[in-house]
Amino acid sequence: MTNLRSSEETINEHDVFSKVTLVYMSPNGSTRKCAELIAEQIKGEGEVLLIDLARIDSSELESIISETTLLGVGSPTYHLNMLDPVKIFLEGIPNIPINKSQGRCSFCFTTYGHVNSGKTLINMAKILHKKHYAVLGALKLRAKHFYQKSIMFPNSEDQDLILKFCETIKYRITNPIEWRKLSKMLNYQYLKVKLIYPIIQIFGSSFRVPKFNFNKDLCTSCGLCEENCPTHVIIISELPKKQKGCIYCFNCVMFCPTGAIYSDLDKVKRILKFDAKVLHEESIREII
Repeated sequence: MTNLRSSEETINEHDVFSKVTLVYMSPNGSTRKCAELIAEQIKGEGEVLLIDLARIDSSELESIISETTLLGVGSPTYHLNMLDPVKIFLEGIPNIPINKSQGRCSFCFTTYGHVNSGKTLINMAKILHKKHYAVLGALKLRAKHFYQKSIMFPNSEDQDLILKFCETIKYRITNPIEWRKLSKMLNYQYLKVKLIYPIIQIFGSSFRVPKFNFNKDLCTSCGLCEENCPTHVIIISELPKKQKGCIYCFNCVMFCPTGAIYSDLDKVKRILKFDAKVLHEESIREII
């Protein structure tokens, strides 16, 4: 493993790396793998804590974040944006008083299927900036859709870029990019994406995503659907009803061993194939 700390380390670098927290949500596992690789590269710099928003009570987060000196936030891109639980987490972070904001840094990262990274990074960065965190940079990586089990992620190119990203974050601690310039760099979406984005945010995805179905006779109450629901909207005893907050990750369908929960996945694949044609993103992986 490459050690990112140089012999000419400044006190600012040491202070910023003293307590690193990586917060993410990852229904399909790709964003988690990205977070784990980032943690692996910087763990020699200081204390590194990985937090999966699907596995922690929100009441536990406040004290952790209040002591964090470098905050990394990751979300897969769904429907051109970050996941709602990630947005709720970011908006719930207390504002850092201006006189105490020096040395409180952050970065963002996203993984997206073979469609488009949308406005995920700029939206996350804007909230962090509003909370008075210095935003050091962002990373986007093209991963795979939930049904593409044969695609390997991360591949060697992804891993190399993650290492380079960690080196970039270290460099920018003492050589930051001004927010006005960085925000323009993060606003990389082409016109078609910018035009479609507000429509998707207003109407959501439920109008075109196939409905979930439930066959009670096939259900063995194994609990895998409930256990693997990242937003905890499934209660086995209440199926087929779901609580509000489903993000259409299809984990419940993919993990159900008997097919009790099912959906028209062929339609999902057709939708995603169409989206990839219309919204194809040229730069599949990038440090910003």
